[in-house]
Formats: sequence, C-alpha cells, structure tokens
Amino acid sequence: MKIPHNWHLNPDGSYDVAGDVNLTEEYAHDGKLQIRFGRVTGNFCCYKLKLSTLEGCPAEVGGTFDCTQNKLTTLHGAPKAVGGDFHCTSNPLTSLNGAPKHVNGDFNCSFAKLTSLNGAPKTVGGFYCCDNNLTTLDGAPTAVGGDFECWGAKLVSLRGAPKLVGGTFDCASNRLETLTYAPKWVGGDFDCACNKLTTLKGCPEIVKGRVICNTNKLITLEGAPKVINGDFDCSHNRLKSLEGLPRVIHGEFKCEDNKLVVLNKVPRGVTEVNYCCNPLRTVSIEVLPFLSTSDRFSDLIRQIRYIDWAGVRGSIYPYEQWVPKSSRIAHINMTPQQARELKALRMSWV
Repeated sequence: MKIPHNWHLNPDGSYDVAGDVNLTEEYAHDGKLQIRFGRVTGNFCCYKLKLSTLEGCPAEVGGTFDCTQNKLTTLHGAPKAVGGDFHCTSNPLTSLNGAPKHVNGDFNCSFAKLTSLNGAPKTVGGFYCCDNNLTTLDGAPTAVGGDFECWGAKLVSLRGAPKLVGGTFDCASNRLETLTYAPKWVGGDFDCACNKLTTLKGCPEIVKGRVICNTNKLITLEGAPKVINGDFDCSHNRLKSLEGLPRVIHGEFKCEDNKLVVLNKVPRGVTEVNYCCNPLRTVSIEVLPFLSTSDRFSDLIRQIRYIDWAGVRGSIYPYEQWVPKSSRIAHINMTPQQARELKALRMSWV
C-alpha cells in the first residue's frame, strides 16, 4: 500500500494530509479502509470502494467528502466537520446517524433507503434527499441556504421542512395531498408537480422564482402566492376557474390541459399564456393579445363562442387587430359606443 509523500504520520498511527485524497481499492479490504486519517485539508474521496463502514475516515475535511456508491447503511465514522459538500448518495442507507452536525456546502443523501432524516445535519448549504422511502421530512435541517430537494421520496407530508429555503424547494413526484408545513419563504423555484394536491393552501407566501404545480388534481388555485417572480405552471389539473390566480406573474402563465371554459384575466407582468387543451368558450378581449402568438390561435378562434369586453371602457379600435373577423362569435358586456364601433368595423370587412 503506497503512502504518498504529503501524508503525515501522527503518533496515534493516523495520517494528516495537506491536499486532496482520492482513495483506490488498494486502500480498502473487506468493506473497511486499511488506513486511518486524522485531518485532510482538501477533498476526501472514497467512492466505489464497497465500504460497509466509514471507520478510518478523517475527523475533519476542509473540502468535499465523497463516499458515494458504497455499501453503507449508516454514516458512523464520517467526518465531524466538512468545509465543502458531503456526498453519500447511492448507498443502502437506512439511517443518517453519524452525519456531521454542520456542513458548509451541500449534503446529498439521495438514492438510498432512508425512512427518516433523523441524524441529518442541522445546518447545510443545500440539502438533497431524493428517491428515498420517507413519509415526512422530520429530522431535516432547520437552516438551508441553498436548494432543498426531496422529489421522489414517497412523502405524504412536508412536516419537518425548514421554514426558510435560500434556493429552490422541490417536492415533486411524491404522494402529497396537502402543502401544510411547506416553507414560508423560498428564494428560488417552488416545485410541487406530480402529487395529489387539490388546492395550493400551505404554499409558500414568498417565492422568488417559478411556481410549478402541474400534474396534480387541483380544482382551485386558492393558496397560490400573490406575486410570482417567474413562470407559473398549473397545467394538467382539473381547474374549472382561475379563482386564486396570482395578481402578478413575471413570466409565462401555463394553464393548458384543464377544464377552463372562461379565460377572463391575465395577471400583471405575464409575458405569454399557454392555454391549449381547454374547452374554452369565453375569452376576455384583454387576454386575446397574450394568446395570439400561439400557433394554435386559429384553432382557438374556431372554438370560442364569446369575447368578453367587461372592464374595457374606451374605444375598441386599440384592440382591432385581435378582434376575430367572424360573425359567429358574440361580443358581450360592450358599451353602446363599443357596439356601434364593432358594427362599423364589421362593415369594413365586407
């Protein structure tokens, strides 16, 4: 077994290393490391060594600690202090006991067999526990400065989730029927797609990025944030109305494949509306400009029966380019002046 020149032997038989350590199979036997470490100033990598224990790993790692793709069931023997990321993915972990209390970078325990997050670090940069056998987030870190991803973890409740997440919170592809216990403040995207939600009650009050709630069983948008600083995707649900729609969306509004028959409002800030695969019959004239850029706009015009002018008090001529040249479509809630202008406009089409 080769000992590199920058490995310093300590009196207790362990080695301190100034720099990185990338262990190969020659340093492991029968599921254990054949050498002990004290302090490593750089990264420490012991992945794919068939380890069943972390005994012998350094107590302190200045950079990233990586023990992915081993045969670990617990983290006993892991470093107590990690200056970078902590990666223990793709192990048959059933417990996080032995994990450090604090990780300056990301902590990733995805693709394991965890049924609980007890033993997880209390503070981390980002936290990832995707594709596990969890039902709640009890034991999760209380402070997460980066992303928190728990997609595909078989969750039925967000109990235990941190209140504040500095980056994205992704709980997609679980078994959630409610967003109770979701974070209150999310600095990135909030993704709860592919669950069993019927309402957005419990959704974070502040989301600095996108809100993605497609492919659920939503019948109302009640509970959605009032202001969204990115796209809002509520497509592939069971919505019959847009009650609860955010007041401001700074991005694309996606509501395709629902059961909407009326589309009468667009939040401030919207750049585009994706509406296809809805049984629309009534569309507000103020909404039409947002729909006209779609390659399915002609199909929409053949589909709708009414254009609603409610809320428009001035002349119809600023909307002339979006008024369909079809006598089949009825115009409702027009002022007498608007009705006269529409009649004159139709005569000019002949």
